[in-house]
Amino acid sequence: MADTLESLAADFAAAAGLVEPASLVVVERAAAAIRDDWRAAWTFGAGTTVPYLAAAVTSEAGLLPGVGAWAEIGPDNSLEQGPLGDLLEFGSVHNAPRPGGGPAVLKETPLLVAELEATLEALTAGSPADAGPGR
Repeated sequence: MADTLESLAADFAAAAGLVEPASLVVVERAAAAIRDDWRAAWTFGAGTTVPYLAAAVTSEAGLLPGVGAWAEIGPDNSLEQGPLGDLLEFGSVHNAPRPGGGPAVLKETPLLVAELEATLEALTAGSPADAGPGR
């Protein structure tokens, strides 16, 4: 680990090429976990007015070079009942909200932060093979 500010800067510079791909792995895992929790919250089954909404919740992650990893998670409006996602998540004047995404993000955030910190620690310690706690 770095003893001085200069050595810390050198550690970060050495790890720069490894941080983006390593963080993408962590972000992809977190996005999948949020998607799965969101789907579980919205699984109402047959006989409801939105039996296909859970299947419309998707996740996608990628890497924007020089910026970092990103993820998009939520109801896909191009899938069956996907456009109804906003009504369920946020409610309307006639319906109370039935949030799925908000609680899923709140549940996953501490795990995501811990995994990103562990990944950065492993990369700056010079052992990228040990990056992230994994699950």
